[in-house]
Amino acid sequence: MTPRRYQLKKEAAGVVLRDHPWIFRDTLSSAAVVFRDGDWLRLVDGSNKVLGHGFYEAEGAIAIRVLRRGPERPNAAWVKQKLTAALAKRADLAKRTDGVRLVHGDSDGLPAVVVDRFGDTLVAQSYARGADALTRFSACVLARELSIPNVLWVPAHRRKGTEVAPRVLRGRLRRSARSPRTRWRSRWISRAARSPAPTSTCAGCAGPCAPRRSPAPAC
Repeated sequence: MTPRRYQLKKEAAGVVLRDHPWIFRDTLSSAAVVFRDGDWLRLVDGSNKVLGHGFYEAEGAIAIRVLRRGPERPNAAWVKQKLTAALAKRADLAKRTDGVRLVHGDSDGLPAVVVDRFGDTLVAQSYARGADALTRFSACVLARELSIPNVLWVPAHRRKGTEVAPRVLRGRLRRSARSPRTRWRSRWISRAARSPAPTSTCAGCAGPCAPRRSPAPAC
């Protein structure tokens, strides 16, 4: 994705230089109105010096989430470096449990990206549209690194709008339940293709919940 150029006001440029991960909407110039939700941006100061890269959010107080500082674009090698550091932080905990949050957004240098492990399944969630591709890539890298067969991705959606269904990125999974408001839960249970269909009644549809039979695209 080619980032779009955006010249920051002095106050917003100072935010990036101080290593803060967010640029708030009230510090943006009127030029930002042309951006779409999820656009990746090349952030420059008044002298056209590249201060960093981030992505734009069309709603909410946070307008830009800063991904990487400096002139270099975020790339695969940079993301993998962040993921390696995130795993190292949790290495001791991962020895004691297979239920652990592997990536926790800004605290691991990957804004709006969350990846949880539940046994043999990774559940990846993006909390901003600009982080969707980054979240999918991160989850697939972790799945290969940790030899985890199943990956579910929960994409971002607007605060006001239709719900977006999760997607299976790797392996085979089935939905556990939906709330009465049809919001999808992030609890998914891995299920081998040869396993029989469950006999219990699904709380969401009041009927037997059959496993997904068609193979999902591999990461």
